[in-house]
Amino acid sequence: MQDQLSEGPSRTGRHRRGRLGDADGKNKGDGVYVLSWDPDGPGQKQGTMAVAFGNPDTAKNVAVCVPGTTATLGDDGFDLDRAANLKGQMDSGGSGNAVIQWLGYDAPDSLLGSQVVSAKDADDGAPRLVADVDGYRAAAEQAGNHQHLTVIGHSYGSTVVGKAGMHGLAADDIVFVGSPGVGASNADQLSAGDGHVWAGATRHDPVVQATQGSWFTEDGSSRGPYDSSFGARQFGAVDNSWTGNAHSEYYEPGSESLRNLGDIATGRYGQVSEQHWQDNPLPPEAASSIPVIGNTAGTLVKDGARTATDIYHGGQQTVSDISQGHWGDAAEHAAGTLGTAAVDVAETAADVVVDTAGSVVETGKTVARGVGWAWDHTLGSWF
Repeated sequence: MQDQLSEGPSRTGRHRRGRLGDADGKNKGDGVYVLSWDPDGPGQKQGTMAVAFGNPDTAKNVAVCVPGTTATLGDDGFDLDRAANLKGQMDSGGSGNAVIQWLGYDAPDSLLGSQVVSAKDADDGAPRLVADVDGYRAAAEQAGNHQHLTVIGHSYGSTVVGKAGMHGLAADDIVFVGSPGVGASNADQLSAGDGHVWAGATRHDPVVQATQGSWFTEDGSSRGPYDSSFGARQFGAVDNSWTGNAHSEYYEPGSESLRNLGDIATGRYGQVSEQHWQDNPLPPEAASSIPVIGNTAGTLVKDGARTATDIYHGGQQTVSDISQGHWGDAAEHAAGTLGTAAVDVAETAADVVVDTAGSVVETGKTVARGVGWAWDHTLGSWF
């Protein structure tokens, strides 16, 4: 391990040693590198760190992973598994890759509270990310290496990446997963350019549903990366998750999401699977534009289409079994289809609750914004 930083007795020093030990244990064979460490850091002074699996100076493909809410240098906050899993996925298509786990900003401590609903930490972290990625680029260029660099933001980390992308982030591809909003209302506002902005979300991701993926959109619109008019390339992230863990499954080994992230990060765009409309965590954009009831109706249609598809495929298999005289298999497939349909109905109920809550919050936010505008342009202009 290349590590030129001195140790200290502080809590962040102990966290740093623990994270380096974790990295050593997850090493994929290309070395582990400490790119930066600040025992103090911004905001709540919880420390910052960037660790690379593989040498980013010489790698042909580099991915930078930016984590979201609850990310710290503590035992559970600096999740190196995600970077290690992505490195393994990228290596499945060939060597010459590096993945950087980057925590260079003060992430919100909790999914609840004033810190997570404010863009302040993302605004503060974005220029740090821009500067660090510029540094990674410069080091590679100095080594004569013209690499392909991808920056991936998860959850609140996607807000940091989006804000950075609006201010010159030197990424060939920008990827958002489980995003509550990215600052931009259109992919054209981001530095990666047309066709190189990507968005993925699991079908039951409550963070995307509750925020409509547009909570941090700067221009006041309700458009986020999962809306078709945003212009991001939607990639598949289908899994077997439910609402309780759907937000944290994007880097799971064997998942469609991880396969797609690996293909994007190595420039194998033709292998990236597309997301079907019924697997989007948000209802169709036309439905979501109708205040409050639009999301509920759209979710029922979207999830109903998924349930109908599951029943159709299960029914096909059952009929096929009967036609071949495989009565035991037919009974098993029929029971399985009914079970799947029951789970789908339960998941639809959860989706409706979260989507409707998100729509109510979004409507309230829009009304508050309108009241503020009216005040500023009438009585407020007198003061």
